[in-house]
Amino acid sequence: MTYPHRPARGTNLPATTGKAGSGPAPWTVRPIGASGSGLPLGQPSRRYEILALDRKGNLVDEMRAAPAHPVFDSAFTAIARGALVMTEAGPMAVEDLVPGIKVETSDAGLQTLMWRGAALIQPRMKDGVPQPGLWRIPMESFGPQRPAPDLVLGPGARLVWRSPELIERVGTKAALVPLPAFDDSFSVVRIAPASPVRVFHLGFRRHHIIAVNGIEIETVHPGPDALARMGTEVARIYLSLFPHFEHLSDFGPLALPRLGRDAAEALLHLG
Repeated sequence: MTYPHRPARGTNLPATTGKAGSGPAPWTVRPIGASGSGLPLGQPSRRYEILALDRKGNLVDEMRAAPAHPVFDSAFTAIARGALVMTEAGPMAVEDLVPGIKVETSDAGLQTLMWRGAALIQPRMKDGVPQPGLWRIPMESFGPQRPAPDLVLGPGARLVWRSPELIERVGTKAALVPLPAFDDSFSVVRIAPASPVRVFHLGFRRHHIIAVNGIEIETVHPGPDALARMGTEVARIYLSLFPHFEHLSDFGPLALPRLGRDAAEALLHLG
């Protein structure tokens, strides 16, 4: 079974990561009640950063309020500041990527980056709401150069997992697994940042697989059941955060099937 080996007990892992962001924290939760806000009355919201190309090729650079909903959160919280992504010009830090640059994908070669979303993860409970955590993957936990160097990912990340158990039990050679399913406190370690950490996600014209510090993860996609999970009005707001798309169907099919956390953990524990 392909599964990260565990570092020796007692390995000294840093407890914090990332740098403090500037300006107001997009992860602040607040109720929306003003008429004309565009959000349902009383709906808790977060603030998200959007840097994208619209359908006409114009650059959009905005800070937007949107519902505090799991589908929204997962679209902005995959890759922590400082992680390296391979581009046509070589490896670049995720925070330096801008729409229009070509990024190397595992499934379709170089593809034009259309969208970069960002948010801040706070170090503690805010407004009575617990904040999401982060996970550190120490260097080579998944094998040689996987990752290299250490990698910090957010709760919205899904990793590519390849295993014989998948073929036998699920019927696919590879699947996308939520990062928390790998948490074993050794090869994937949950950490609590001491200061706000800026986290990102990347979007293209279609769903792809990219390597971040040598670890394969998926790009942003709401999932085939997004409309059912969000409802029509919230789905409309979600779509407005992606100016290069007109319909949810524009995200296209998933590059690989997804496994839920419970199903993934059941398979991982077989190993």
